[in-house]
Amino acid sequence: MPPASPDGQRSLRLARTPLLYPVVPAKRQHGGGAWGSGGRPLLVVALLLAAVLAGGLWARAGAPLSSSGGAAGVRSAPGKRAAGGAPASSVWRRPAILLIGDSLTELGEDAGGGWASLLAAAFRRRADVLNRGFGGYNTETVRLVVCEITDSLKAPGQTVAAATLWLGANDAALPDGRDGRVHLPLPRYEANLRDIVAQLRGAGVAHVVLITPPPVSEDAPAAGPGPPRRLNVTQRYAAAARRVAADLRAPLLDAWALFEATPGWQTALLAPDGLHLSGTGQGLVAQALLALMEAELGLAPETLPLHHPSWPDLYTPPGGPAAALADEQRAYARAGGQTACALPGGGMRAPPHATMARTTAVWLLLALALSLAAGDEAPGGAAPGGAAAGGAAVAGAYLGNEEPTIWTRPAVLLLGDSLTELGLDPTGGWGVRLAHAYARKADVINRGFGGYTTPTLSLSLPEVLASTRGQKVMLATLWLGANDASRPDRGNAAAAVPVVSYAALLANMVRQLQAAGVANVVLITPPPVNEAAPKALGPGETLPARTRDYTAQYAAAARGVAAQMRVPLLDVAALFEATPGWQTALLGADGLHLSPAGQSLVFSSLMGLIEKQLPDVRPTALPWHHPTWWFVDYQNAAAQWGAEEAAYRAATGAGAGAGGRAVAAAAGRD
Repeated sequence: MPPASPDGQRSLRLARTPLLYPVVPAKRQHGGGAWGSGGRPLLVVALLLAAVLAGGLWARAGAPLSSSGGAAGVRSAPGKRAAGGAPASSVWRRPAILLIGDSLTELGEDAGGGWASLLAAAFRRRADVLNRGFGGYNTETVRLVVCEITDSLKAPGQTVAAATLWLGANDAALPDGRDGRVHLPLPRYEANLRDIVAQLRGAGVAHVVLITPPPVSEDAPAAGPGPPRRLNVTQRYAAAARRVAADLRAPLLDAWALFEATPGWQTALLAPDGLHLSGTGQGLVAQALLALMEAELGLAPETLPLHHPSWPDLYTPPGGPAAALADEQRAYARAGGQTACALPGGGMRAPPHATMARTTAVWLLLALALSLAAGDEAPGGAAPGGAAAGGAAVAGAYLGNEEPTIWTRPAVLLLGDSLTELGLDPTGGWGVRLAHAYARKADVINRGFGGYTTPTLSLSLPEVLASTRGQKVMLATLWLGANDASRPDRGNAAAAVPVVSYAALLANMVRQLQAAGVANVVLITPPPVNEAAPKALGPGETLPARTRDYTAQYAAAARGVAAQMRVPLLDVAALFEATPGWQTALLGADGLHLSPAGQSLVFSSLMGLIEKQLPDVRPTALPWHHPTWWFVDYQNAAAQWGAEEAAYRAATGAGAGAGGRAVAAAAGRD
């Protein structure tokens, strides 16, 4: 719902040494011989066989693993293995939960505990929560962009487990008030809701949850003279949403009734403008929605499997990481999923420290094979700088609109271990803050996997890249090393990776990202660890699994890879070491994961790096995903969106798809 000016809307967003160790060879141009298009598959197969044979010898030589030491991740019990050996607790491709609406949805990405951020944290590692809230939009304008939203999800083959639809606060604006241009008559509002639900169901969305507009406070201190909405009018739109939900047999979250039942809701649940949500209101919506999804849809974090195995499953025999992920992929394919990813089979088993030399050889062979295979698959689409499959975002001005907008939203991809996964902390995690900074500009996709190392994330990377085919990934962060740096002679030896292998695999992943069309890759060094932290020791441990000096070797290796690959580096290790009292100020009680201050420092430092070294992808330099409300031509919206889509398809060479037909149909109906 619109504030008084474009600036007012924006203010609502934020209260908002050269390498001395081997490196995997860079990708060659296709040509003749073993490196060319004809010989490459044979070489890849030979290298994979060598890695599997080496791994088999190593597995026979190594002792059984113990996961008691714990990895840098969220601790969870190993999942039971289904028939065929696949962990029953993990899947190859994670589903999505789609949030569609106006600014009540858009501002749900508030970094201080917005309802969308709370939902994303609850479904961490289990579902992507995709925010498609558009401030100031009514049902008519959202109806025109549903086609683009659903089209953008088809390319990566991602299923939408549920969608929320929260509209009406703008439709209910008084026609003669200061927000009158967003008003829609009640019959039109109801018809549009039905149409949007039909579009979503037609696109295969399993469940559409309708949410009624909440009550408004006409006497709020920041509502301004002559409030643009009236309580009794908005109430009629809430009643209409209830009728649509009942007629279509769709689940309903009755935000109106929920708020009205709360004493003092006018100030307790609403912001000073009497329209948007307070922090308490955000939390209430998240809590109610989670309860509804579990009770009526059977959809809860506990009912969804993890995306890729948890760290105990990765390192627990039989099979190890490659076997676990290969089983997961086969289960996905049997269920009808499409994938071009080629994962190596065979057991890969973390050894005791006496077999570290053999470990290095296996991981280097694996890295070389994956590097060559990436040249054939190119999971993300085009070469660096080109449009990814599905098309890059194209900015332009439409119908006299002075504001650049885009038809398809790009992505920022966060790759790493639990230091990345836990960036989803809704109270201020660095990943949540980044999503807030890029709201309506880019999707921030969190692919942090607690307990993962460079070898295990290398095995997952083909799937991650394949799942982003529908979007242009304009920026990726790669933050690994905290688990690789586990001491091979201590409790977390299962995750230990030699520093030589770590560097080689890190460089290989940068190449794979670049080959997949990721325009900018930022490496992040592992932070120092606090060995003296009160919870640094795991159960039964007498010595910490990680040490400051040992981890520093991996930070130095990451610096070397960044210099050798000529990619930006966020040196978190140096940043932390330069902060007085970093051991307790920036790290949590386990001496490994970040405190709130540590999360904040990582976010601000990353934003500073983007501003200075990658100015083209800073949020202020990016166009909006569809026009902001100030520039929407509400009387000619269908033509406006049609022009935006036509410019996108002309620039990317994409043919007219379902999106174009839907916009054309909408224009005809108008």
